[in-house]
Amino acid sequence: MAFCQIVLSSKIIDDIVSNNPDSVQQHIDNNPRDPIPIPMDDPNPQLLWPVSSKHLYHGQINRDSPIQSGTSPIIDTRLISDLRWFSRSTPHEDNRVCFDEEYKDLFGMPQPTFHFQLSKRDSEEAELMVDEMSRVATTLGGYLPGSEPRILP
Repeated sequence: MAFCQIVLSSKIIDDIVSNNPDSVQQHIDNNPRDPIPIPMDDPNPQLLWPVSSKHLYHGQINRDSPIQSGTSPIIDTRLISDLRWFSRSTPHEDNRVCFDEEYKDLFGMPQPTFHFQLSKRDSEEAELMVDEMSRVATTLGGYLPGSEPRILP
């Protein structure tokens, strides 16, 4: 999985304004000191596209994570979008979960240990996935400092 967070560009904000004139104007009228023309109750973006023959991964754009960077908590979350891309993993018998009866987790259950490694092909596809996510992210805006694209375990 790859993840990053972006701050929406002024062009995207302008598009939101021009495509939603009534709700934006109502927000501006009711909140004249708010510098962001997006209504506070505006629905979060929820975009998903599936795996296809052209893209061997699926992507999601939404706004449901806390801000991941070390920046100030005063950032208005209406300007932030999360991008998540998920790549495939070819099944391999060495990728497995083992349970250790000697060590217990917080609930007294056997501790799970995950053994996992991507194949060379899967790693190459993950790199292509991050490149694609980066292209989409920079089309939407700039990276939130500290939340640039990265592959998560």
